[in-house]
Amino acid sequence: MKLKRFISFMTAIIILAMLMSSSVPSLVNAEVIKTTVLNGINAERKLNYLIAYTDEYGSKTTGTDDKGIEAVVNSKGIVTAIGGNNNDIPKGGFVLSGSSTKKTLIEKNIKVGYAIYLDKEALSVTIIADDYNPFYSSTIEYSAINSIRSENTLIIYNGKDGKKSSLTNEWGFEVVVDKDGYIISVGGNNNTIPEDGLVLSAVGTKKAVFMEMAKIGLSVDIDTADKIITLSYSKDNAIQASRLILEGWKDAFAAAKAAYKNINHSAIENSLTKLESELGNIETGIADDDMLVYTVAQNRFDAISNTIKSLLIEYPAVEGRALWIRPTQKNDAEVKKVIEEIYNLGFNIVCIEGLYNNTMIMPQPEFSHFSHSPYFGGYDVLKAYIEECHKYGMELHLWMPVYRVGHDASTYPSLGLGNVKREWRNITNTGVDYAANAYGNGHFLNPALPEVSEYLLSVYKYILENYSIDGFQLDYIRYPDRVDGVDFGYDDYTLGLFEEEYGYNPKDITTTHSLWNTWCQFRAKFVTDFVLDVKALVEDIRPDVYLSADVAPSFNESLTRMMQDTVKWISEAYISIVYPMAYGTVDRVSTWSNTTVQLAGDNVFTYIGVGNYGADTFFEQMVAIRNNGADGVAFFAYAEFTSGEYDIIPETMFSKRAASPTYNGKKALIAQLKYTKERIISIIEPSGISGSAELSALCADIDALIARLDDSNITECKSDIIKLVDDFKAVLSGKVTDEKAVSAVSGDLRIISKITALSKDDEKAAYYIDNPLPDMYDLSDDEDNNTADNSETDDDGIALTTFEKIIRGISMGIVSFSILGLPLYFYLDYRKKKIIAASKDKDKQDENDDIGE
Repeated sequence: MKLKRFISFMTAIIILAMLMSSSVPSLVNAEVIKTTVLNGINAERKLNYLIAYTDEYGSKTTGTDDKGIEAVVNSKGIVTAIGGNNNDIPKGGFVLSGSSTKKTLIEKNIKVGYAIYLDKEALSVTIIADDYNPFYSSTIEYSAINSIRSENTLIIYNGKDGKKSSLTNEWGFEVVVDKDGYIISVGGNNNTIPEDGLVLSAVGTKKAVFMEMAKIGLSVDIDTADKIITLSYSKDNAIQASRLILEGWKDAFAAAKAAYKNINHSAIENSLTKLESELGNIETGIADDDMLVYTVAQNRFDAISNTIKSLLIEYPAVEGRALWIRPTQKNDAEVKKVIEEIYNLGFNIVCIEGLYNNTMIMPQPEFSHFSHSPYFGGYDVLKAYIEECHKYGMELHLWMPVYRVGHDASTYPSLGLGNVKREWRNITNTGVDYAANAYGNGHFLNPALPEVSEYLLSVYKYILENYSIDGFQLDYIRYPDRVDGVDFGYDDYTLGLFEEEYGYNPKDITTTHSLWNTWCQFRAKFVTDFVLDVKALVEDIRPDVYLSADVAPSFNESLTRMMQDTVKWISEAYISIVYPMAYGTVDRVSTWSNTTVQLAGDNVFTYIGVGNYGADTFFEQMVAIRNNGADGVAFFAYAEFTSGEYDIIPETMFSKRAASPTYNGKKALIAQLKYTKERIISIIEPSGISGSAELSALCADIDALIARLDDSNITECKSDIIKLVDDFKAVLSGKVTDEKAVSAVSGDLRIISKITALSKDDEKAAYYIDNPLPDMYDLSDDEDNNTADNSETDDDGIALTTFEKIIRGISMGIVSFSILGLPLYFYLDYRKKKIIAASKDKDKQDENDDIGE
């Protein structure tokens, strides 16, 4: 009952959001549009109570005293009278009765003719003004037809020039319009132009405006004389939009089933049935011109639609979920609070920044030129983070800026290594020793200097020997980016080395010179050699630690722009985890994550870095990251996630816990084996496709392997694991003819093989002998929350845990009414879309600068 009441109350809140937009010209004063909680139904009206009396009350009248006021609502939900007390209760209707402040609420917010929706489960009422009108039209000027989409333009593509698609890059936003003038899809770029239809494509400032206007189901009219596009939302559109959305979800579900996605079929089927029912209610409301019926039905339709969106996603059993964080805590209690919060958000890896504001976060040995930040007053925040993360079963990776060691705008300029050892700074081709930007000149060390490498290695050795970190993450492992012709590496030492080998002074080499690439590779080798030095150090001192690097996502550019040879590092497995910082649009994240996954193969874990672009964008980025087969994601950063509106993510995308592939290999392997079996037994076997019986039979071997792993380790079971994977592959190649089924199971097997090959469980076990992990907190409620839920569902068609979590996020994830009076679906993503902007420049460094590519 509590869950249903909560769900119903959230529904009422969404209706309120739909009606409260102050920018809607057709609405009356916002003060009369209100959703409020009741103190009861058919109960005694006490002081300051708001009670609804229905015809189920044991009296024909409310029986109230003269200290309040009442609104009488007929069976159609329309207010017929206001005033008095002890009113007659209409059949099929109700009386809303309030005293004290609730009396004032009725007097100020309700008039005869208004509609009131009584939600008995939520114990709430929502008031709708009598002249409420959700229908509207809006206009935007377009730039050209069948032209190249350049900066800040909106182009119409109609295919009359022979092109089949818009041929646009990933930086814009497009909608597809069918031959009848309805918008049938929203988003993406380079969309196919439908027969006799259009693609409307916007970028830059036009994109920002158009994204808020264009929604599925709207009508499009084009005035070529004045170059105006009119988007309209009418009664017809209200019905057409819902039909298109319903058909879209049906198609998406069919595609998911065809791809053998490990999702809850019964929950989705039940939700689709409910969606069809609400479509009927929408049609009824529109036909009868009943805005109360229409509004409630539209709201329910959109809530169910958003639920289906989440139900169609696979929730992997194994996934790295990293969160970058700059620590500011000064005691154990503060650290505990932060780590508990991160754990509850669904992350399983914490990447803590080791060097910022020119200083280190941990105490330094006597030989160090670095200083422990005075901010911490001697407190070892790194040690505290490690201890607390391990109590939650989470990894702690030390995020360590390598060559960028400080900046002029620091609170502690004199303590920065770039000032203590200024002779170690990198020099530009213009003769300065800093990387200029608006946030304070950055200090970069010179990778070519042997003394720089020697010193940094000594510091890293100290950290590895004294802190039980799980990962060592290299950031700013590069030269500063070449911007406006300003290049780095032009100190006398580096110039002399190059000239001695090649007979050319690099100062005479331009980007068009035949030796330009050679000059870039020459400098990049210093960086790569240092990566190898750190790799050797880790393998010698702490072989249990995963070495990773934060890298620029455009691998084809990073070598000649910042001397970062990421392709070599990944292809040669110089690092164990790669974090491409794919800060940008969903399309960009998809492109960059796919490139990274293909390059890494089974040799390097891929955790895709994403930035702060809003919850809806992050949701879609996660879908792309998972579809491309990446091993995990890293979000930049804690402050942005917790201060932003990301509540929907732990309630949906991270609602099921995942085992990190790099913390406890055996636990991750067992979770993935169970997940693989779940897909086969619950999804593939019922399909009856060829080879399904053979795949199902092999699940007995999965059970046997899990049983053996319970009493042993990955190394002891490696031959059995390899045999199991080979046996599955033999069935897939010899018995299964459905290519999508082969792809789905092969993806599961790839994870099993990768965990097995890259596990450091043996090394960790050896390290833990002298450095035992702390006792973990009791997290038993989450032990099995990392497998797919294909169980039967309740009457609402949704497993309660998932549905509750989805609804809890609705007030953030679904904003209900746009500035022009659109119903809920047409404002979906509005607030988040406003956050979307150009990719962050990660070289902007001040007190809030964090990651450096």
